[in-house]
Amino acid sequence: MVKIKHLLWGLFLMFLLLGIACWLTRSFWREQFHAYAIGTPEVACEKYGNLLPEIDKVEFSIIGPDILSSVNGFPERGEKLYYHPIVSQKAIVGKEAKEFAASWRMMTFGTGYSGLCHDPAYGLRFFDNRKLVFETTFCWHCANFSVPTPLGYTYCGFDEKTPQAKAVWELMQKHAPLPEVKGQKRSSP
Repeated sequence: MVKIKHLLWGLFLMFLLLGIACWLTRSFWREQFHAYAIGTPEVACEKYGNLLPEIDKVEFSIIGPDILSSVNGFPERGEKLYYHPIVSQKAIVGKEAKEFAASWRMMTFGTGYSGLCHDPAYGLRFFDNRKLVFETTFCWHCANFSVPTPLGYTYCGFDEKTPQAKAVWELMQKHAPLPEVKGQKRSSP
């Protein structure tokens, strides 16, 4: 019984000292968390951009600009979850999917390229061996797409002026062309 009492007092003092140490270094920890919060979008851009894993299927969903739903359609995750109506869908597999993923990885990514808005025309799903690797909404006009981070979803930008980005856009239009709206393509470059 005495040993347990000593052990409990030892644990209490250890936690007390740890608490005091954290309190005395609180500005350090605040800076560390701030750096983590700023860096996570860049890490996500790299992970789902240049370092996108092997892909054997890509699913394109053309999403409508209509009123968003809370229950059905292609999901967009931001501050809250809502769904875009799906106009049409197409999947590419094998060589075509690998070609698209390779072109995707060649783009220049970073949060600094992203517009402040997000009006996506596409929903994209990347698969490997029937397993969903990455799902995103894609907006050419805003030059961004949504990415998951440990702190929630955010937007990753890409440099839409590069030949690599234009090649991705051309592949998207080849496989799932956007419908014309009043004589113009939606979100075209």
